[in-house]
Amino acid sequence: MRSCCIALLTALILPPMAWAAQASPRVIGGDSAPASRWPWMTQVAIEDPASDNQFYSCGGSQISPRWVITAAHCMGEVGANPDPSTIHLFIGQSAFRNDIYNGITARQVIIHPNYHVFPDNAQNHDLALIRIDPRTGDNIWPSLASDQTTTLEKASQSQRNEAVTVLGWGTTSPDSNTLAQTLQEARLDYVPRSMCRSKSPYTITDYMVCAQELNPSASDPNGEDTCYGDSGGPLFVGTDRNPWLIGVTSFGTSKCANGLPSIYTSMQDEAATLESLTADAGYPLVDLAFHADDSRRYLLPGDSTSLPVTLRNDSQATVVNQPRMTLSMSSNGGATATYDWPGCSSLSSSCQPLSSMASGTASSGNIQIDSNTGGNQLAVATLKVVSDKDEYRIRNNTLVQEVVFSTLPDLTLTARQTRGTILDNGLGEASVSIRIANRSTLKQATGVQLALNLPAATRLSNASALGCSTSNPILCPIGTLSPDTSATVTLALRADNTQNASLMLSTSANEGDFPTGDAGSTLTLSYDKPDSNGGGGGGGGTTDLLFIVLFIPLVLRRGKWQKP
Repeated sequence: MRSCCIALLTALILPPMAWAAQASPRVIGGDSAPASRWPWMTQVAIEDPASDNQFYSCGGSQISPRWVITAAHCMGEVGANPDPSTIHLFIGQSAFRNDIYNGITARQVIIHPNYHVFPDNAQNHDLALIRIDPRTGDNIWPSLASDQTTTLEKASQSQRNEAVTVLGWGTTSPDSNTLAQTLQEARLDYVPRSMCRSKSPYTITDYMVCAQELNPSASDPNGEDTCYGDSGGPLFVGTDRNPWLIGVTSFGTSKCANGLPSIYTSMQDEAATLESLTADAGYPLVDLAFHADDSRRYLLPGDSTSLPVTLRNDSQATVVNQPRMTLSMSSNGGATATYDWPGCSSLSSSCQPLSSMASGTASSGNIQIDSNTGGNQLAVATLKVVSDKDEYRIRNNTLVQEVVFSTLPDLTLTARQTRGTILDNGLGEASVSIRIANRSTLKQATGVQLALNLPAATRLSNASALGCSTSNPILCPIGTLSPDTSATVTLALRADNTQNASLMLSTSANEGDFPTGDAGSTLTLSYDKPDSNGGGGGGGGTTDLLFIVLFIPLVLRRGKWQKP
């Protein structure tokens, strides 16, 4: 999915506003999103001022009860001042809607003050805010990236592989103008700005981020991408329902999924401006955040621990009033959590440490966690904060601390397929990388072994080298894992049947394992014929050689459709 700028030649031929029909948002190579998976995903419908029976459509993201973000170009040309009453939104719905007057009507539209189109049609600061009447829903919203984009910029290629997700109702094929009637989602590779600048024919500023499918399969050579109809939609990290939002779909080449990156407005770099714009509008968003080492802690049964925590107003300028914390505890034993915090009572679950907090103001204290029992137990303390203002990084409002009181090691298993090829003789070869870890910082695990149930007609070709048994399930020795260590095993598989099949994996130790539930995995094996072209990239789109030499058309991802 992505947005693009249209060819200058095409723009000259088309009648006024017709460029938008070429600038439609869409997802290519994606899958239908599970119903209700993304309750904040928004369809933004804009009435066409030049026609009574057409409307433009974009994506958007609800980030708080009152605010939805989308792309500025969805609102029209630079300098446009759209009438809020002509903008209608559908939030949290999977089906594309063309009965636009049944949607939520906007109350205010704010275009980024520095929105700018370069001579090559690249869109800088391509961001708009839409205010609606308060709509809380289930309070699941994305959070604007804080340092997630910086982390991705420095990440290795394997860490960037399919690291981001896109959503949209745009067209689903590079050669089709057919709109998706059900919300689509796809996983893309994050492309660092330096790489994006070397690959993209357009101006790439520090207020943009890039993504594409760098390794499309032979069975799906177009890969995955955003395209017509996806403008304004989200680019976010991972697959969490309340994810870190790193981008807003902006532009790309006119033919999608052609090996060039698609471009997105960087939310990490626009957060300060967004805060300022919402404050100026009278409905400010803030960033009230907990800071702590929230990694899992390991203690013996009967022990206790104190967790240092800082609550800070990380907003750029806005004051927060009446910040109120609530503390809760869940466990399979008798563990308790209490405040050791100035101004807070250890007998209460609710606390207001300060009456107000200016930007940068902090309050620090401790959360005391006691096991109160001699048995193994997992205790989870949850600390939340609310104030008089809504948040643009709602994930920062919650701190979850896990404490394991146990005399056992804690084994975890993760697995990923690194290769799956159909050979010339029709057989399949696959490689699977498995990481087995002992997360406990106190107890070692001895006699660790890997158990695997292979799919039918599949063999473990390096069983002898790994010292694995020939039993069913196959058992492979791992040995001893000291506290806080791991081991990696690579499986080489040969399959007579190259249909997708499930590989079941688990690990165990002589001592046992606590907590349970994360020492196994089921992996779906897949096989593809090698790409004779040596692979390719997703995003962007191919064009005629003449256009490649003279001008690569850029298309915005706004779509235009008929009203019913």
